[in-house]
Amino acid sequence: MESLIHNSHARTESDAALIRYIGINRTRFITELKDFVRFPSVSAQKKFSTDIKRCASWLAHHLRHIGLNRVDIFPTPRHPIVYAESKQLAHRPTVLIYGHYDVR
Repeated sequence: MESLIHNSHARTESDAALIRYIGINRTRFITELKDFVRFPSVSAQKKFSTDIKRCASWLAHHLRHIGLNRVDIFPTPRHPIVYAESKQLAHRPTVLIYGHYDVR
């Protein structure tokens, strides 16, 4: 029972630290999000193919900047794939996030 209480306490401290971090960096996070969504990355329209490539480059640079240690852009016949990973905490579970950086 004591370990449950300790883990709960540690989680509360960790949550509080995360909330503080978000609060301190809120303006930066909003600015970065605005920069990201500003790209006219409409994948369904060929006229935006250059913008999609620029968006992929921006995203790759951003992922490196926030600390992911392997970032690659894979060209495809249509739109580039942005891949990133971080193995800084090998003892932690693997998480896969699949998302689009383009819009329709």
